[in-house]
Order: sequence, then C-alpha cells, then structure tokens
Amino acid sequence: LSTMIQKQSKMETQVLVDKEKAIRQERNQISLDRKRTAEYGRELVEATESVKRQKMETDNIETDLRQKEIELHCLKELLQGKEKQNQTLKSLVETKEREIE
Repeated sequence: LSTMIQKQSKMETQVLVDKEKAIRQERNQISLDRKRTAEYGRELVEATESVKRQKMETDNIETDLRQKEIELHCLKELLQGKEKQNQTLKSLVETKEREIE
C-alpha cells in the first residue's frame, strides 16, 4: 500500500511539474509575442512616418512644379510681347527707311 501511495504521489508530482513547465513555456511565449508586437508597432510607426515624409516631399515637388509652370507661362507671354514689340519696331524702321528713300 505504501508503495502504491508513493507511486501515486510521484505521478501527481510529475503532473504538477509538467503543468508548471507548460505554464512557464506559455508565459515565455506570451512574453515573446509581446516583444514581437511591440517591435511590429515600432516598425509600423516608422513606416507611417516615412510615408508622411515622402508625401510631404511629393507635395512640395508638386507645388514647385506648379510654380515653375506658372513662371513658364509668364515667360512665354513676356516673349510674345517682346516679339510683338520687335515686329512693331521693325515696321517703324522699314517705314522710316522708305521715308528717307
């Protein structure tokens, strides 16, 4: 009887040891999962910040491009005005030359 009680006690002790081991493994896994989740969170924040920076840079480039397009349009109008002025001056010179002749 004593031997059976010892065997039963040993089996119950082993069951408890196995349960403790399983609990430790589960806690370790939870800890690893938390660390991984925190790391993923940091990576997500970094990626989000990077996307925000890239969007700001793109917006700045688009703004610069629109400004350059406006400047180009103004320069084209200025050139057309100068060409008209030049044509008018040529006509005046030709008229004066004819008057002189």
